[in-house]
Amino acid sequence: MPPSEVPASGGGEVSAPTDSGSEPVDPTQLGHITGFATFSGAAPKRVPITAITNTVGCKDHPETPLKETVIVNDGKLQNVFVYISRGLSGWAPTPVSGDPVILDQKGCLYRPHVVGMRAGQRLLARNSDGMSHNVHVIAIKNDDLNKTQGAGSKPLEITMNREEVPVTFVCDIHPWMKAYVCVVDHPFFAVTAADGSFSIAGVPPGDYTLTAWHEKLKKVRLKVTVEPGGELTLNFPFVAR
Repeated sequence: MPPSEVPASGGGEVSAPTDSGSEPVDPTQLGHITGFATFSGAAPKRVPITAITNTVGCKDHPETPLKETVIVNDGKLQNVFVYISRGLSGWAPTPVSGDPVILDQKGCLYRPHVVGMRAGQRLLARNSDGMSHNVHVIAIKNDDLNKTQGAGSKPLEITMNREEVPVTFVCDIHPWMKAYVCVVDHPFFAVTAADGSFSIAGVPPGDYTLTAWHEKLKKVRLKVTVEPGGELTLNFPFVAR
């Protein structure tokens, strides 16, 4: 898989959080959640995006790219956004990283296809192609955006301040181009890799609901308990629709 499909993760950036009026949590008491998104049933055939090869300027592809809606490898599901959706209300948030999330337009595809970020974090939308694209942000809780981005132009800086899973990015010039930016209020998230795996580190002990979102297969939720210093391995089962 291309490097752009390596998962984005919120784990690893968290310092010891504090609950309301309590002392900081000992870092050795923080837990680690890993696991897989699995797929059962007949996986849909990935269809070539032939419009790319017929469009002047859409290069950087040794062969015709395949549609990214559902990617299954050996029963494991790629591009699933996994995050804590309930149970963090008593914890003070850690500072948002100053490092931006990068969403690139390369070879007439958005890269990565699914990415996570924190509310208030910067996102830079780049155009690495030698042709114009159109960054069209479709949001419900955050601000919409619709700007043409010419070849060689500086990145568009976008900040989304409200949790929203997902915010959709499209290109009106090249309608097959689509990406999903998943915005949450904390650093406890990850995107499954090509082998369906994910990892969320530095999780405070407690009871949580974890949600796994997929663009086509919707959501799977699990209730879990993270013990002090504990390790959890989870399976989010998705089925063919």
